[in-house]
Amino acid sequence: MDALYYDKKLYIKEMPEPDIDDSNDVKIKVSLAGICGTDLTLVNEGNDLGHVIGHEAIGTIVAIGDSVKTLNIGDWVIVNPNEHCGICDNCRKGLYYLCSGNEGDLAIAGLNKHGTFSEYFITKENFVEIIPSNISTEQRETFLLVEPLACVLQGLEKLDTSELKKILVIGQGTMGYLATKTLLKSGHQVYSVDSNEEKVAMLSKTMPCCFNSLEAIEGEFDIIIDTVGNQFELGYPFLKRNGEFLILGLQHRHKVTVNTTALVQKNQKILGSSEYTTHFYDAKKYLEAHLDIQEEVFLKYNLIDFNQAFFEKSSCIKRVFVFSN
Repeated sequence: MDALYYDKKLYIKEMPEPDIDDSNDVKIKVSLAGICGTDLTLVNEGNDLGHVIGHEAIGTIVAIGDSVKTLNIGDWVIVNPNEHCGICDNCRKGLYYLCSGNEGDLAIAGLNKHGTFSEYFITKENFVEIIPSNISTEQRETFLLVEPLACVLQGLEKLDTSELKKILVIGQGTMGYLATKTLLKSGHQVYSVDSNEEKVAMLSKTMPCCFNSLEAIEGEFDIIIDTVGNQFELGYPFLKRNGEFLILGLQHRHKVTVNTTALVQKNQKILGSSEYTTHFYDAKKYLEAHLDIQEEVFLKYNLIDFNQAFFEKSSCIKRVFVFSN
């Protein structure tokens, strides 16, 4: 089978089609696989991974192990890439994203094991969610957003949104888009900013208060959400007293200096959030009720066009690989 392999460079690698070797295994024929900001960061930073990348996917089950009870061949499913062990101290507390069962870390498809940018993918029964059978073929694609939305929902859960707030979302990649849409649907006053002018022009048709730069924004905010991961210095001056600054994006080599005196005197909070616990299921249920959230999101590529998918500038929200069914 063809797979997108990363070992200091990206390339298509012909690999053996994986087979089930555990009674709890599930074999999935991948239909769509999403490129995440984490994938872009890993590649742009030149990490020496040595495996198939990608961690977002939907597809159909083509084989199951003898112990699998809740899934059937032919089911459409969403891949949960975070394969927690379930027995370490953090897992027993429900903090699955802090699992230490995989040589001291959480096993994540595409990051420390083979990922989803391939024709077939093997995982365990526990790490898939079924897409309802009454969902149309076109709407089914929306569920590719479950994994990034789960990350967003955990982050938003850490914030005080018990009252309606004025919120700034920096970055309109997948997580920024989903955070903005979710907060708008909850009634908050949401401003968003992205450096891509074409994207801002497109989003402005359905999102109020979408800007091309922070300089175009006036006033301060109760909550600021950085979905890029390197915007703290630019965004922090816009934070109100008693405000909250949430960092959702990952930039592994980015460091900042924080004026702790201002932080303390203004009674502000800086929060970080990564991954999710039960939010994966919550995200699936949310999307079942909001299938229109995907209306302007995807730009599709064949796997062979991986260079364009990863490196060409685009105004789309999310780039995805399409595999033939």
